[in-house]
Amino acid sequence: MSAAGAKKLGASRLATWCALLGTVIGLFFGLPGVLAGPFIGAVAGELISRRSLKNQDIGAATKVGIGTWLGLVAGTVMKLALAFAMIGMFILLWWL
Repeated sequence: MSAAGAKKLGASRLATWCALLGTVIGLFFGLPGVLAGPFIGAVAGELISRRSLKNQDIGAATKVGIGTWLGLVAGTVMKLALAFAMIGMFILLWWL
């Protein structure tokens, strides 16, 4: 979902790969790393792909980073909803 969120906002291919790399590296830093890793990776990847540090490029890279982070949050919400649905089905079928 992180990659989908980044792609929806026009991220480069490098930004999506760096977001994935940021996610993997962020796993070693606990919850703050998991939350910040994809954002930092996507922003860094987008800035590297644009090869520029102009204000408009930094703004666009930040937009891609936020899209990546929102994709991560949406994926997490969907996983939790699926987990609760499975628990509910298990309890329902156990009582029947």
